[in-house]
Amino acid sequence: THARRSVATNAWGLYDTLGNLHEWVADWRALYASGNAIDPQGPEESEERVVRNTFGGSEQVRVSIRDGLPPESHGADIGVRCAGN
Repeated sequence: THARRSVATNAWGLYDTLGNLHEWVADWRALYASGNAIDPQGPEESEERVVRNTFGGSEQVRVSIRDGLPPESHGADIGVRCAGN
């Protein structure tokens, strides 16, 4: 981990988007459709919600890595990012 706001923001003006925990996202988990897509949405419901793996070894710290957990899952390393303008 690192001190809050100790690195530059990303392209969307968000600080600290990598390196501290798994982040819940709005998508339900399913395989993506084949082919290129911008902001693929996934199914309307499923048994698992997507979490982005944003901490761990250098090979794991990428928002493109995603996993799924049942919505009732909780833990010290799972959180949500509140962002607004």
